This record gives sequence, C-alpha cells and structure tokens, in this order.
Amino acid sequence: MRNNVRGKNKSFIPRVDKGRCCPLGGFDYKAVGVLKRYISDSGKIDSGKRSGNCAKCQRNLTLAIKRARHMALIPYASNHLYDTSLISLEKAKEEVSEPESEAKEEVSEPESE
Repeated sequence: MRNNVRGKNKSFIPRVDKGRCCPLGGFDYKAVGVLKRYISDSGKIDSGKRSGNCAKCQRNLTLAIKRARHMALIPYASNHLYDTSLISLEKAKEEVSEPESEAKEEVSEPESE
C-alpha cells in the first residue's frame, strides 16, 4: 500500500518509451552519437528509469560509456574546459608578468651603490 502513495518529497522523473532498449548489436563505445543520448547536460549517465532501459541494457550502456570516457571519446564533465581554461590563462599571464619586473628591479639596486 505504501508504494502506491506519492509523497511530497519524491520527485517525478519523466519516463521514455520502453521500446528504446538495447540496440540489436548492443552498445558500442565507439558509437559516440548513440551514447551521448544517454548522458545528461552535466555529463552524468541517465538512470535506467529515465532512459527506459532494462537492467541488463543499462549495465551494458554504462560499461560502454565508461570505456568511451577512458578512451577520451566522451568528456567526463561536459563544461570542464570552459570553466577552467579562462581562469588558468588569466593566472598564467599574471604570474609571468610580475616576477620578471621584480627581478629587474632587484638586480638594478645593488649596482647603483
């Protein structure tokens, strides 16, 4: 009886058609276009409940996605380069410009005495 009642804290996850299960040949880690359909915008693997896969197909899908990530065909985080590249470039420019100017000033002071 408890399973039939939806509480206020439980969120509703929209389901996809059950017909979209495992392809005939199974999931291949080289088929990046197929695998990207099962990955969220943040880079997480969608659950079997959300994607509509059975348990066996979901295990095969997860294994294929992990292999593709290991082979660098799919990024682990979708916007990782966007977030960190700008910050690291700005810090690198500041670090390179400051030590050179300080080093020149220190060298010139002892010579003037």
